[in-house]
Amino acid sequence: MIPSRKPKLRTYLLLMAVVAFFGQIYFYPFQSTFRFSAGVLALSLIFLIREDTSEIGTAALSAGAIVVLRTAIRLYLTELPFLDLVIENLPAGVYYLSFGILAKVLRLRSRKEQPFLTMATLAVVDITCNLIEALVGGTNIVNLSVLIVSIGIARSILAYFVYFLYRSQELLIMKREHQKRYAQLNAVMANIQAELFYLKKSMGEIESVMSRSHGLYEAHKDNPGVRDEALTIARDVHEIKKDYYRVLRGFESLVKNFEKDGAMSLKDIASIIEINARRILEEMGSAITFRLEVGNSIQVKHYHSVFTILNNLIVNAMDACGKEGDIMVTLDVDLEAQVARFMVRDTGEGIEDYVLPVLFTPGFTTKYNEETGAASTGIGLSHVKNLLDTLGGRIDIETEVGKGTAFILTIPRQALEE
Repeated sequence: MIPSRKPKLRTYLLLMAVVAFFGQIYFYPFQSTFRFSAGVLALSLIFLIREDTSEIGTAALSAGAIVVLRTAIRLYLTELPFLDLVIENLPAGVYYLSFGILAKVLRLRSRKEQPFLTMATLAVVDITCNLIEALVGGTNIVNLSVLIVSIGIARSILAYFVYFLYRSQELLIMKREHQKRYAQLNAVMANIQAELFYLKKSMGEIESVMSRSHGLYEAHKDNPGVRDEALTIARDVHEIKKDYYRVLRGFESLVKNFEKDGAMSLKDIASIIEINARRILEEMGSAITFRLEVGNSIQVKHYHSVFTILNNLIVNAMDACGKEGDIMVTLDVDLEAQVARFMVRDTGEGIEDYVLPVLFTPGFTTKYNEETGAASTGIGLSHVKNLLDTLGGRIDIETEVGKGTAFILTIPRQALEE
């Protein structure tokens, strides 16, 4: 929807030009001097779409433009006197001005979300304005009355149909933008959840350091230097622990609030995952082919966990493929066995046999930054395993070096829905 704000003069001039242009597309029924033009369709759509414009102001400018343009064209093509040409085209100007006034009086815009009422209002305005134009122009409307009504109804239906297509396209674009933003937000939340796993792991290490410092303090009570230093370390570590705890609880609250809006269908999850995956591939400039298929769909309550699991596996598949390859993701629910089966298959480098036993160990990684040589955190797959354990699921791996890998997930349906 166009934001409601006061439009500039150039906006009115542009709309005026549009109406004037379409106003030159017309026909004369039964060889009369009474014409029907497409300019009315343009003006109707402007009233329905551009809520920031004045109906009467737009109609007045359009009326003037129609009269001037038609007079100028006729003046160029004929040798009739200028005043006669103005009088000939003046009824059309009256029509457009009347159209704006009636649209305002009958509150056309306030009814536009009610299709039949909007079309009826447009038809009444169109028919009434045609009658006014005919009276001003001195046209005998006895033989044209049925045609005027028919054209008025037809134009109103066509105008609303075009408006409906516009609104549908606008809503589709908004939905796509929403999905794109949600996919980006989901990627951020997945990263936060992965870091939460790392923070929880560090909390255990902090507890261990604090315990050992306190033990050192107890063991060296007779040595003031060591005793005091150990106590200072224990206190400092305790402060660090409290800060860690606050950060941890803050992130956990953020993730919890993000996921509290209810359930999401597996098809919607797939759509967002696909958008996110294609965005990553585009940013990488990769030639990898990505496909995603969905079978039976269910409502998933713990959808953020599913996002995190699949996003991690898909990113790993991208890394395994390198510059090119194929990634296939399938999401399905076995309604008979009451389990969800997800698979992420790639045609990448595969996994060596000696790696498989430690693949899900926290901190284990085969990824290194090519520029700095720094190792990855190694928490991606361990986090996947942790989430699967929480959901009561399992992960199976099919791999062949040089040909690719498939991660096959099996999760109880009940665990996803509750």
